[in-house]
Amino acid sequence: MTFASFDPGTSPGAHHLAFEVYGVRVGVSTNDARVWAKLPELAPPESRPCDVTAVDHHFSFLTKDEGVTFTVRYDVRDGVPARPAEVASYVASDVDLDLALGLLDTHVSGAIALRAPEHVFIHAGAVAHQGRLIVMPSGALTGKTTLVGALVRAGATYYSDRFAVIDGRGRVCPYTTPLRLYGDDVAGPTGNGADPGVPTGEEPLPVGAVVLTGYRPRAEWRPRRLSHGESLVKLISQTVPAQDRPDYSMGVLRRLLAAEPLVIESDRDEADALAPQLLDELARRLPASA
Repeated sequence: MTFASFDPGTSPGAHHLAFEVYGVRVGVSTNDARVWAKLPELAPPESRPCDVTAVDHHFSFLTKDEGVTFTVRYDVRDGVPARPAEVASYVASDVDLDLALGLLDTHVSGAIALRAPEHVFIHAGAVAHQGRLIVMPSGALTGKTTLVGALVRAGATYYSDRFAVIDGRGRVCPYTTPLRLYGDDVAGPTGNGADPGVPTGEEPLPVGAVVLTGYRPRAEWRPRRLSHGESLVKLISQTVPAQDRPDYSMGVLRRLLAAEPLVIESDRDEADALAPQLLDELARRLPASA
């Protein structure tokens, strides 16, 4: 996706990026050329450009010492500009480029996940295989991205490695962010977004399976099927807007579970060893896709 450079005079940055995704409009301004080159990576492929003067959330990413350190400020939140001296609006002050980019990425994705008006974001990886959508709810540092990458290498289609985006009908939509913005490391299985060999999801799909798992060295894969009530509790614990919009979130999760997906839970060992086994197991246990 290509975004134009804006300079409407609304911030001290020389370059401005603005995009809308899932009903949330985000803008970022910077006065550093290296940061400007990376900003398009911040927007999910599902985004479209929008007017930088009409965003709901805006961040300034500025340097005062020729790119040695950076300050990131969340200067418009839910359409309300921060006061000039508002300390809480500063995401980071005088930090290096990698840390600043990582914090910006976290806050931008968090704003989208929390405020999307017609979708519910769950901390989860998501892939599709043989027409069945597999959601893997999990918090940070549990091996979620590693397992998504292993499943894609085993033949699955990539939907997301950070959020399962659930629409009002309980289906999972693509959120195929190509990479994370900290340093040069690629966190998602799509690399820099230009690898034509990695299939990515294009259409919302109903959930066929929910797999609750995390990495534990030498763990034995012994999945236990969860009840409807247990499944709902597990899902709500990873649902981003659960506290801000509890009724809507619960309604969407109930519609997700109304499709009667297989919900299983087990610790796992190495992702590459589990991935083909898991896909084969789900193919046996789930009804064929229509």
